[in-house]
Amino acid sequence: MNETDDALDDAPTTLWTRRRRAGTTVAEANDRDVLTADEVAGILRVDRKTVYDAAGRGQLPHRRIGKRMVFSRAALLDWLACKGPSER
Repeated sequence: MNETDDALDDAPTTLWTRRRRAGTTVAEANDRDVLTADEVAGILRVDRKTVYDAAGRGQLPHRRIGKRMVFSRAALLDWLACKGPSER
């Protein structure tokens, strides 16, 4: 652990979570119930803009909280399981 990590441990939680969210791995996202667009993009292996576009067209299950889009991991996996070969 370096000095930056120690500083993050002492920082207010809101700053720490924002910093961690940017570097979330797909494995870490798999442990969360609510995902960001970046995490969904990592799971689906597409660009973040593709996630926003698909969600905006109603093709991906999501919820809006203010201007922010959030995604349910369970709903996303259900959506993937229901897509047929011609819809992928």
